[in-house]
Amino acid sequence: MHQVFVVCLLHFNLQYVAGGLNGLWASQGWPDDNDSIEDQIIVQSFEPVLDLLKQHPTWGMDLEMQGYMVDVLAERHPDVLAELRDLADAGQVEIVSFHWSDQLWTAYPRHDEEVSLDLVADSFARADLPLSKVVFTQEGQFSEGMLPVMAEHGYEVAVLPRNLATFWWGGPATSTLYEKDGVIVVPSNGLHSTDDSYEVQWAYFDDGELLATNDENPYAGPYFVTSPASIAAFEQDLEDREANGAQIVSIGAYVDAVRDQGTTPLPPVLDGDWQPDNTGNLDLWMGRSGLFGHEEADNDVLTANVRASRAVTAAEQVVAGEARGESVVRAAWKSALLGQVSDATGWNPYPTEVAYGLDHAAKATAQASGAIRTACAENRASAVQVDLASGAITWDPPAPAEEEPASAPDLEVTTEGRAGTLTWTRDPTVSDVVDLQVDFPVAGDDPKVLFPWDGLSYETTSALADDAVQSVDAGDIAADDFGLPLPLGLVHLTGDTWLVTRNDSVHLAAHFSKADRTVSFEDQTADEVPVTWRFRVVTGSADRALAVAQRTNATPVVTLPCPEGTAITGCGCATGGPGGAAWGWPLLLALVLRRRRRGAEAAAEAH
Repeated sequence: MHQVFVVCLLHFNLQYVAGGLNGLWASQGWPDDNDSIEDQIIVQSFEPVLDLLKQHPTWGMDLEMQGYMVDVLAERHPDVLAELRDLADAGQVEIVSFHWSDQLWTAYPRHDEEVSLDLVADSFARADLPLSKVVFTQEGQFSEGMLPVMAEHGYEVAVLPRNLATFWWGGPATSTLYEKDGVIVVPSNGLHSTDDSYEVQWAYFDDGELLATNDENPYAGPYFVTSPASIAAFEQDLEDREANGAQIVSIGAYVDAVRDQGTTPLPPVLDGDWQPDNTGNLDLWMGRSGLFGHEEADNDVLTANVRASRAVTAAEQVVAGEARGESVVRAAWKSALLGQVSDATGWNPYPTEVAYGLDHAAKATAQASGAIRTACAENRASAVQVDLASGAITWDPPAPAEEEPASAPDLEVTTEGRAGTLTWTRDPTVSDVVDLQVDFPVAGDDPKVLFPWDGLSYETTSALADDAVQSVDAGDIAADDFGLPLPLGLVHLTGDTWLVTRNDSVHLAAHFSKADRTVSFEDQTADEVPVTWRFRVVTGSADRALAVAQRTNATPVVTLPCPEGTAITGCGCATGGPGGAAWGWPLLLALVLRRRRRGAEAAAEAH
């Protein structure tokens, strides 16, 4: 018997307009502050989907959301939460969630995601919601490194965006089910099983906000409202498929029904997103500008988030076992993860979204300082140093030893755009590592630095896999000219030479070009201010380079100043930011009309 399974995944992002629109639509009598836009998403686009499912008790569907959205539902929309809970308990809805905030999680160390997953579990438990074993993530981010982490946390099925599979493999996925590290990987294109005993059709795989609103997004203010005609058209499509014998099911139910018929080993996959052709893979979030150009601040936001994460991690170790301090650290982690939201650096971040990222990073840092207040007083200290690798804590640490000048290694490093000055130094006690500082002047084009690359393989760490080097032959990857996120800053250049970015200074996508045999870093969002980037060059084995990258970007030594007794201020993220209404209606129109995740991912498939 030939079975037909129809699946839908609606990706909801309550941080779609992180921070609000700074009064643009309010001037038209439509509230557009942060909370009002969140409420609009829930009322205008989310609740109508629940109402539709209630009318069709035989249908199953996947609704993906961050844990933060669950918390907002519980706080401000308890009736909608109750409706969601009833559908989930009845098996109609699988609530998919792999991060508490819609973070650019591929850009940060594993510890940040572990905290995020703990917060997700807590949000779902407090809301009495079942958490799906399926994973799809913000911006369609996917990494091989996520699969073991999924398994450790009880997740079983990962959705691989079809565009990303095609980007890496040069053609669409051909197997209905792949498998790696004990996790089933489901590509999002329609496919038939090898023996044609079943097929899977994807009726919807896109932003959930668009389905019920005639393809409008939350930037559209008063035009982002429920469209009964859109819901009716979607309903009719599913009814027609069901009338032709298809089963409208959740992804988990589909996999459970067919997994015994076999899987295929997952081919190599590098870290990526669901529209890599349009975004240069991770380039768009990590250095490539969008509609608003230099009003964005990718490197500023990303490095601020790195520093905030380190501060909170250090405070976490200082206050371990102290109830008040641990409570403040928990709040600080929420601020830090909100700051990591992908919308603060791409697609076309509105000024309040940029401010949202920066403000939350600043708030998290301040909260980390506040968390250690009692410990600082007890130790009569002005600062504390925490070794994130060993856990060693030193009060009032001595100043770090100065590095000495070093000769440049046999490595051709060049700058473009702004002419940068290269300064090489080293720690005299370490023979296989030299440090590079690149200083760019105030004026000039976008800062860019290029390193030679042998073009033979991509060797770095896959996101969430901080303990291993991922090595993929360049010939196994069809794409060229794209960015990888380097959560640990590690990339192999040539021979026994490795590069490590200092992610608290420069955290941009590493842009690989097989044609040019280069790895480059460019910030198209840098303002006309002096820019300083820092790198490390390691000579040695992959294990040695990994150890340096871990020490530099996952478990560094962090120094926190003790607070001086000032109160922690709010983030201000929903009330302002650069630009605002002065941007005018032409840019607003461009913003409203933008379609951030269009193309092949948005269209329903016939097969």
